[in-house]
Amino acid sequence: MSSRIPAFAVSKVSLPGLFGIALLCLASPAAAQALLGGKPEPKEARPTPAPIQTAAPGASPEEVDRTVEKRLNSVFARVEELGNVRADVKAGVVRLEGEAGSAQARKDAEALAKRFEGVLYVDNNIEEPDEVKKQLDPTIGRLREQLRVLRARLPLMGIALLIVVAFALLAALIKKLKAPFRLFSKNVLLRGVARQVLASFLVLAGVFIALEFLEATALAGAVLGAAGLLGLAMGFAFRDILENYLASLLLGLRRPFDAGDHVVIEAHEGKVARLTTRATVLMTLEGNHVRLPNSLVFKSVIVNYTRNPLRRLDIETGIGLSEDLAHVQQVGVEILRSTKGVIPAPPPLALVEKLGESSVTVTFFAWIDQREADWFKVRSEALRRIKAGLDGAQIKMPLPAYRIEMEREGEKDRTEQSAIVAQRELSQSAHDVIPDDIINQQMRKTPDEETNLLP
Repeated sequence: MSSRIPAFAVSKVSLPGLFGIALLCLASPAAAQALLGGKPEPKEARPTPAPIQTAAPGASPEEVDRTVEKRLNSVFARVEELGNVRADVKAGVVRLEGEAGSAQARKDAEALAKRFEGVLYVDNNIEEPDEVKKQLDPTIGRLREQLRVLRARLPLMGIALLIVVAFALLAALIKKLKAPFRLFSKNVLLRGVARQVLASFLVLAGVFIALEFLEATALAGAVLGAAGLLGLAMGFAFRDILENYLASLLLGLRRPFDAGDHVVIEAHEGKVARLTTRATVLMTLEGNHVRLPNSLVFKSVIVNYTRNPLRRLDIETGIGLSEDLAHVQQVGVEILRSTKGVIPAPPPLALVEKLGESSVTVTFFAWIDQREADWFKVRSEALRRIKAGLDGAQIKMPLPAYRIEMEREGEKDRTEQSAIVAQRELSQSAHDVIPDDIINQQMRKTPDEETNLLP
């Protein structure tokens, strides 16, 4: 075989062409051999695997099938990715079933079955692995292990829970004690704050001891740290939602009102229908629904008319300047005492509130038990009866007016008479001036710890 390039071929090839031929020869020796006129060297043929003998010569087809089936299942059992594969051999036909660990393992199982002597056909029904299931299996395994550990630690968790409950009961007892804190301070509000701080400290101490008992203090710190970072990130994105949700938790714990209470919140008056994680729903006295954000409710001044069952009604009345005010007070008080729905204790009361240019303002007070009577209906009945009683006693209730009086004969006598009436009124007393302790008495009787602060 000649290894020289013909002269006429070299003469017809330019310098760039020669450079390209050199690169081709370096990249592929086979191409260089062909270019030089030689034949490429033949590749070594890959030897075909020899068939696997399974049974002795002269064995029956049934024995061959059983031997092949036994050998295949034995091999599959020793390979991790083929552990769930089973072979069934009948009449030289191998049926593979089960699930392989990978697609390549499925092909290897089929190739292995074909190598056995006596196998005519391989029916490959092996299922390829589910990637999702393959990824979830380790997680499920870890969860099962954690559940097993959790079951083993249930007795310890029960003891830790008893520790927390014991400290919580002790904190509740501390919040109810008042006598020891009187030595701490004379300020009622400060004593209440001290009780709450001590109770909170006891609860936290119980939780810490329980975590220490479970050897979970480090885990608790990591969780709190992660929760703090997550809360900081979420707070900027969902500020309003988180604020309303937190306010709902605080409202649920503090309980400034219950369902059905008659309240006034931010000039919205009605009865509480329900409390959700986003808003407080009121039904107004007109039957309309009002949704107030919990953050607004928590920050607002709340007037609860239902928390104290006793409620006072005030009736303001204008009386003529020439009337006997003591008599007016007596008539009005007697009318209120006989009005249905007005309770006898605390008793009704009448006070002179203001001296006007054409009238004197007298205010009548009475108390109503809202558990037995409707405040609005009793107030309406009291107004009607006071009007009728004052008219029956010939007591004038003039409208605001201006008048000009001319001094005439006998005017001096009338002035002296008015002075005598005024002197008589000054000498009379419609009621005593003892400080009113009604509200304080009711606060002492209320079961609410937030308002029952009086000694």
